[in-house]
Amino acid sequence: MADDDLSDLEIAVLCDLLEGPRANLKAYKRAVLDQLVAKGLVEPAKDDPAKFQLSDKAHHLLAERGVGISGG
Repeated sequence: MADDDLSDLEIAVLCDLLEGPRANLKAYKRAVLDQLVAKGLVEPAKDDPAKFQLSDKAHHLLAERGVGISGG
């Protein structure tokens, strides 16, 4: 999957989930979680299956965009 296949909202949700399983998503962003799970980009958190985390595939896609890279 190329990152061109992702909407801006999907990218925003992935970025929010970089905070880890404690990410607090607004209701309209929660609506895209099922889409991201179906694409293999989000999975249940290992420590709490009721929450979500990024898959390795999602980390790779975000890294290609330079997201999560600290300049410090």
